[in-house]
Amino acid sequence: MSHYMGLDNFVTILGASFWLQGFGHLMIGPFTGYLHYLTQSYAVCTCFLAGLSFMSFLLWIAMPAAVAYDHRKERDKLLKKRTSDISLQP
Repeated sequence: MSHYMGLDNFVTILGASFWLQGFGHLMIGPFTGYLHYLTQSYAVCTCFLAGLSFMSFLLWIAMPAAVAYDHRKERDKLLKKRTSDISLQP
């Protein structure tokens, strides 16, 4: 995580991550219970939880694309800054 966010933001990002995980752990039990109450089927609850796991997997797979996007964005920003610096010189 520190590789992507930097050491300056590590504590903040770690705290936000733990807060979101804790909130998710507190809410998933009552939500699956309500889902079972509505559908009267444990299979639906299991499929819902499997879907959440699959979404996490897809986000994990997409991480290299997000990193490449950030690198392109930084490269374009530096290129734009260099271009504007060159145009300001007499």
